[in-house]
Amino acid sequence: MRLKWFNSKSSVQRKLLIAFLCLIVFPLGLYSYVSLTISKNTLEEQASASTLSMLGLISEKLNIMAADVVSVSNLYFANEDLHSMLMQPFGLGSYEEAAKKQFLIKMIVNYKFAFTWLEYYTSVFGRNGFELHTYYDGSKIGIHTLEQESWYDEIMQHDGGIVWLADPSKRLIPIVNENHFITAVRALKDFESGKPLGLLMINVNESFLYKQYAYAGKEYERIVMVDRAGTVISAKDKSLIGENLSGDTYYSRIQPGLR
Repeated sequence: MRLKWFNSKSSVQRKLLIAFLCLIVFPLGLYSYVSLTISKNTLEEQASASTLSMLGLISEKLNIMAADVVSVSNLYFANEDLHSMLMQPFGLGSYEEAAKKQFLIKMIVNYKFAFTWLEYYTSVFGRNGFELHTYYDGSKIGIHTLEQESWYDEIMQHDGGIVWLADPSKRLIPIVNENHFITAVRALKDFESGKPLGLLMINVNESFLYKQYAYAGKEYERIVMVDRAGTVISAKDKSLIGENLSGDTYYSRIQPGLR
């Protein structure tokens, strides 16, 4: 009888324990799980929103940079003295040519001060042999060497419109003093006859591009800039520059934003 009483008491205790688990422990555990899940999702959403905000600011800075580069290019494109220099024979060493070249050098400096925050290099290549670069006075590169580049015909077809290129030519590396850079390039033409006079290039080094987002992102995040073809034009890891990401699985999701 004593054993039977013990079993009966144990059965009641077991039922109370099961009831306790069902009514308190399980709901508490479920509540904790749901709370943690909600908190995790909230933190992820906040992190995503913060990342999108950061990328938006970077995009805005780069858009301002591109607009300023276009403005600088327009200043040269519309300059009558520059067109005059490109329309006459060059290389005779006359006083007039020397004076105009000096004026153009001063013009480059003045335009640089007009956009002090922007780091860029100007290059002018004339079909008459005239050539001028910012901060570079080495041997001439020559427009005829650039005519061999794959993009040259596209520039001519744009009829003075700006085309953006990444690392357009290794021959230009001494001019910008950096291995990687982007260029806003356009053809210079006689406004009356439409005769091609030369090329105008506004070059921006990759190091300046990187400055615009170097502060952003966590250590485990990778931020890269790509062109429309998916080729990396700027990255913290410089070995990635020139690599094409169009074959990566995530690229198809961001590609519509590049159009």
